[in-house]
Amino acid sequence: DSYFAVGGLHTDESEGAENIMELAKEMINSIHYINKNTVEMELHIRIGVHTGPAVAGVIGKNKFAYDLWGATINMANRLETTCPSSGGIHISESTKVILKDKYKYQLCTNTEIKGIGRVNTYLIV
Repeated sequence: DSYFAVGGLHTDESEGAENIMELAKEMINSIHYINKNTVEMELHIRIGVHTGPAVAGVIGKNKFAYDLWGATINMANRLETTCPSSGGIHISESTKVILKDKYKYQLCTNTEIKGIGRVNTYLIV
Protein backbone atom coordinates (compact mmCIF):
# COMPACT_ATOMS: atom_id res chain seq x y z
CA ASP A 1 0.00 0.00 0.00
CA SER A 2 1.12 3.58 -0.19
CA TYR A 3 0.54 6.74 1.78
CA PHE A 4 1.58 10.33 1.40
CA ALA A 5 2.27 13.15 3.80
CA VAL A 6 2.67 16.85 3.18
CA GLY A 7 4.79 19.25 5.16
CA GLY A 8 4.94 23.00 5.02
CA LEU A 9 1.43 23.85 3.86
CA HIS A 10 1.40 26.72 6.34
CA THR A 11 5.15 27.26 6.83
CA ASP A 12 8.06 28.11 4.61
CA GLU A 13 9.30 25.43 2.22
CA SER A 14 12.61 24.95 4.06
CA GLU A 15 10.89 24.06 7.33
CA GLY A 16 8.41 21.82 5.51
CA ALA A 17 11.17 19.96 3.64
CA GLU A 18 13.20 19.44 6.81
CA ASN A 19 10.15 18.17 8.71
CA ILE A 20 9.28 15.69 5.95
CA MET A 21 12.89 14.45 5.86
CA GLU A 22 12.86 13.85 9.60
CA LEU A 23 9.52 12.04 9.27
CA ALA A 24 10.96 9.88 6.47
CA LYS A 25 14.02 8.96 8.53
CA GLU A 26 11.84 8.09 11.53
CA MET A 27 9.57 5.94 9.36
CA ILE A 28 12.56 3.97 8.07
CA ASN A 29 13.94 3.55 11.60
CA SER A 30 10.52 2.31 12.76
CA ILE A 31 10.36 -0.27 9.95
CA HIS A 32 13.86 -1.51 10.86
CA TYR A 33 12.80 -1.81 14.51
CA ILE A 34 9.63 -3.74 13.61
CA ASN A 35 11.55 -6.11 11.34
CA LYS A 36 14.21 -6.69 13.98
CA ASN A 37 11.62 -7.54 16.64
CA THR A 38 9.05 -9.49 14.63
CA VAL A 39 9.26 -12.92 13.04
CA GLU A 40 5.75 -12.98 11.56
CA MET A 41 6.51 -10.57 8.72
CA GLU A 42 9.08 -8.36 7.08
CA LEU A 43 8.07 -4.87 6.04
CA HIS A 44 9.69 -2.73 3.34
CA ILE A 45 9.41 0.98 2.67
CA ARG A 46 10.56 3.41 -0.02
CA ILE A 47 10.04 7.15 0.26
CA GLY A 48 9.87 9.86 -2.41
CA VAL A 49 10.14 13.56 -1.51
CA HIS A 50 9.54 16.54 -3.78
CA THR A 51 9.00 20.19 -2.96
CA GLY A 52 6.60 22.53 -4.73
CA PRO A 53 3.05 23.81 -4.88
CA ALA A 54 0.07 21.57 -4.23
CA VAL A 55 -3.67 21.96 -4.47
CA ALA A 56 -5.64 21.00 -1.37
CA GLY A 57 -9.35 20.66 -0.82
CA VAL A 58 -12.34 18.60 0.14
CA ILE A 59 -13.62 16.23 -2.54
CA GLY A 60 -16.58 13.89 -2.79
CA LYS A 61 -20.37 14.00 -3.05
CA ASN A 62 -21.52 11.40 -0.53
CA LYS A 63 -18.35 10.77 1.44
CA PHE A 64 -16.10 13.79 1.86
CA ALA A 65 -12.33 13.55 2.03
CA TYR A 66 -9.56 16.10 2.34
CA ASP A 67 -7.09 15.47 -0.47
CA LEU A 68 -4.07 16.98 -2.17
CA TRP A 69 -3.13 16.75 -5.81
CA GLY A 70 -1.01 18.32 -8.52
CA ALA A 71 2.35 17.97 -10.21
CA THR A 72 4.25 18.09 -6.90
CA ILE A 73 2.29 15.15 -5.50
CA ASN A 74 2.77 13.21 -8.75
CA MET A 75 6.54 13.85 -8.72
CA ALA A 76 6.85 12.64 -5.10
CA ASN A 77 4.98 9.49 -6.10
CA ARG A 78 7.29 8.93 -9.07
CA LEU A 79 10.32 9.37 -6.81
CA GLU A 80 8.97 6.71 -4.47
CA THR A 81 8.33 4.25 -7.30
CA THR A 82 11.79 4.82 -8.80
CA CYS A 83 13.62 4.59 -5.48
CA PRO A 84 16.30 1.99 -6.22
CA SER A 85 16.29 0.29 -2.82
CA SER A 86 14.02 -0.68 0.01
CA GLY A 87 14.61 1.59 2.97
CA GLY A 88 15.66 4.45 0.71
CA ILE A 89 14.71 8.11 0.57
CA HIS A 90 14.68 9.40 -3.02
CA ILE A 91 14.43 13.18 -3.42
CA SER A 92 14.16 15.67 -6.25
CA GLU A 93 16.77 18.24 -7.13
CA SER A 94 14.48 21.06 -5.97
CA THR A 95 14.22 19.44 -2.53
CA LYS A 96 18.01 19.03 -2.37
CA VAL A 97 18.48 22.71 -3.20
CA ILE A 98 16.15 23.67 -0.34
CA LEU A 99 17.79 21.27 2.14
CA LYS A 100 21.29 22.49 1.20
CA ASP A 101 23.99 20.63 3.16
CA LYS A 102 21.78 19.31 5.98
CA TYR A 103 22.05 15.72 4.67
CA LYS A 104 24.46 13.56 2.70
CA TYR A 105 23.35 12.86 -0.86
CA GLN A 106 24.14 10.36 -3.58
CA LEU A 107 23.50 11.71 -7.07
CA CYS A 108 21.37 9.56 -9.38
CA THR A 109 21.99 10.95 -12.85
CA ASN A 110 19.38 10.76 -15.57
CA THR A 111 16.65 9.06 -13.54
CA GLU A 112 13.73 8.28 -15.85
CA ILE A 113 10.60 9.82 -14.30
CA LYS A 114 7.36 8.78 -15.99
CA GLY A 115 5.65 11.77 -17.58
CA ILE A 116 8.66 14.03 -16.99
CA GLY A 117 11.70 12.44 -18.60
CA ARG A 118 15.26 12.12 -17.40
CA VAL A 119 16.24 14.25 -14.41
CA ASN A 120 18.90 14.23 -11.73
CA THR A 121 17.63 12.91 -8.40
CA TYR A 122 19.29 12.10 -5.09
CA LEU A 123 19.30 9.39 -2.46
CA ILE A 124 19.79 10.29 1.17
CA VAL A 125 22.80 8.36 2.48
